[in-house]
Order: sequence, then C-alpha cells, then structure tokens
Amino acid sequence: MKKILVFGSVNMDHVYYVDKLPNKGQCILSKSFNTFCGGKGANQAIAISRLNGNVEMVAMVGADDNGEKAIENLKANNVKTSNVEINHKIPTGVANIIVDDNGDNILIVNVGANFAFTKNDINKYKKLIDDYDIVVSQLEISLDFIEELLKYASLAQKIVILNPGPALKIKDEILKYCDFIIPNESELAILIGEKYSEDLEVIKTYAKSLQLISKKNIIVTLGDKGSIFVDINNNISIIDAYKIKCVDATAAGDTFIGGFVLKLALDVNIKEAILFATAASALTVQKKGAQVSIPNYKDVEEFIKKQGKVNIHE
Repeated sequence: MKKILVFGSVNMDHVYYVDKLPNKGQCILSKSFNTFCGGKGANQAIAISRLNGNVEMVAMVGADDNGEKAIENLKANNVKTSNVEINHKIPTGVANIIVDDNGDNILIVNVGANFAFTKNDINKYKKLIDDYDIVVSQLEISLDFIEELLKYASLAQKIVILNPGPALKIKDEILKYCDFIIPNESELAILIGEKYSEDLEVIKTYAKSLQLISKKNIIVTLGDKGSIFVDINNNISIIDAYKIKCVDATAAGDTFIGGFVLKLALDVNIKEAILFATAASALTVQKKGAQVSIPNYKDVEEFIKKQGKVNIHE
C-alpha cells in the first residue's frame, strides 16, 4: 500500500441543528448543539485511516484545549501526529456549522493556527514528503504555503491531490502540479471564474474547462446528484449517488476524498476508486457530526455488498 501524507486544517466544530437554514438577518433557535473535532484536513486524514490507510498529518493547532483534544483525537484514530505543530500565539481553528432537517449546512470558519504556515515552511517538510507516495491538501491552510507544497510534491513525483475548499481562485499554473483536483460544484465555478450553477450540463462544461486548464484528472462532487469525472483526455463520466436519507452532510466530501485516496493507495483504477468513495460518503451523511460519522472499511464493503455499486454513465 502507498503511504499517504495529508497537509491540512484542524478545527473544533460547533454544530447547531435547526429545522431550516436561516435567511439573511433572521434569528432562529437551534434544536440541539454539539461540539466535534473537525477541519477538512483532519477529517480526510481520519477517513483514510479508518478505511485502513497508512496516513500521517501535517497541521498546526493552538496551545489550547481545542488543540490538545484535536491531537488526541487524531492519535485515537491511528493518524501519525509527530508533525502536528503547536502554535503558542494563535488559537486552534474553529468552525460554526448550521445543519437543517434535510442535512444541508452552512459553515463559517475561523482559520486560527491553520493559516500560520508560511511559504518558507516547505523547507521543513521536503524530507518528509520524499518519504511518502501520495500528498493530499485542501485550501484551509495558507495559500502561499500550499502553492509551494504542490509544486515540490509534483517535482518529487508524488501523486498530488487537491481538494480546493474552501473555494478560492488560485493560479492556473499551480493547478498543473496536481494529479487530481476534487472540487464541489461551487468550488469548481470559482476555480474557473464562472457563475455558480446547479445545472448538470453547465457543471459538465465547467469540469471539462478545468481539465483543459490543468491537463489533469477532475472529479466534481455533487452531493445527492453523484459526481463527475473528467479524465486527462477530457473524457467525461457521470457517477450516480446512492438514494439514501441525508441526516448531516458535514464531512461527506472529506470522506469521499478519504475513500478515493485509500483506493489509489491500493492501486485501484480511478473509476473503481470513485465508486468506493461514493459508498463511503453515503454512509457518512446518515449520521450526525464530522469525524464521528466517518465509516470504517468493513462498513463500506458491507454497504456496497448490500446496496450494490451505483451506475457510471459514460
């Protein structure tokens, strides 16, 4: 199995459950409230680990209770943490999440120590990157650092995977350092400088445009609409979603990436990896919370055996 290195964010999630997401200026009451360990990077690392991957995380937390809890949680999930740094000046990142009865959500993130990485910090991690096969990152840490990370990992001939969330416009030349770019539909629109659309035909056009810019594999996650895969030859496939009741969509995308990366580490072909990732994320949305909802490998295999694989439309 290939070794996986995740660079990313660590947050503490404050989750509010409501009947309906609020309108602008509206004050609403939550039905319940929970605190969970989160952050896109930590979610993805834990998803990979729970699915039996060999994974280490590089991150930064504050010297506070949230940071201590986050590190202990990573360790409890068998994620290597020797390169999770503690920043004594900036607190651990915090996310406020509102989840409605349909499982849809709104997120507001205070990045905290996640953005303390600097451009020059890449020099501290070059030897570490050299020792791994797959490098995964998101955009919840400093963009200057991420650009250097993607560039070095590509030149070191690693498999480079970017989940461009939260949505930011990044340089086209940086995208070319990635082997796989995995946005959702809103992140996709921002990446190529277009207007957000929920129309599948428009999203397909956007995905093909991103592939032509990057010359790499594109996978667009679409929630209950499934996903789109555009390969390096600009061929497009549509992958269905499972028809299940969504309780909480938090970490669904992170679990998808975790499942996909795990299968890449096992040298499974891309479409089979997407099918596995689709099943893993379907299990995640049936439970509340971020990391607590992420399934293990056996759960996913049993789910696929019971439900079957979703269809791929070429």
